[in-house]
Amino acid sequence: RLIRAPGDATPRVLLERMIVDAMALALMVQREGDLAGLVTVARGVTHFLPAGAGAAHQQAMRAALVGLQPDAGSADFQEMFVQLGRRVRKRALLILLTDLSDPLYEDELATGLRALASRHLVLVGMARDADLHGLFEGDAPADLRGAVARLAGEMSMRGLRDAARRLSRLGAEFALLPAGDLGMGLYQRYLNLKRR
Repeated sequence: RLIRAPGDATPRVLLERMIVDAMALALMVQREGDLAGLVTVARGVTHFLPAGAGAAHQQAMRAALVGLQPDAGSADFQEMFVQLGRRVRKRALLILLTDLSDPLYEDELATGLRALASRHLVLVGMARDADLHGLFEGDAPADLRGAVARLAGEMSMRGLRDAARRLSRLGAEFALLPAGDLGMGLYQRYLNLKRR
């Protein structure tokens, strides 16, 4: 689906960042001896690659990800949940990369998340916009426009903290990480979950 673009970044640039993070995460997981799969979702499930490893699997993942385009439609999370329920039988760590800045998407995701989290470990990852700050983070705003932007950032951060609490109650973990560190941050969360 179309990812909200902060500042000068376009939805395509943000999608490309998420693609790079997804591929890097898959490679790191495979180096740990685990398998990695891929599900992409737009108005429906567009790709479903079961967990695997090796050069051919990595190439299939790259081929699926390279062709992705931002989509202004709503992501069909329900179809994703149905597909995962049917095709992923063994307990697995499922890492969902998405943008929950719009509460509507969070509601759609939460609808099927409880059943998924009862069978699997679920980690929802989101890249934090560089211009998204809480009210009292960083230097004081220089002018009224900066103050309004900071207040809007605080409201967004509050919404994301609320989303994290709701997802936690459903059995999922939420990771809001800097855009440039999403892949590595999720890898660290994966390692921590693996040690449990």
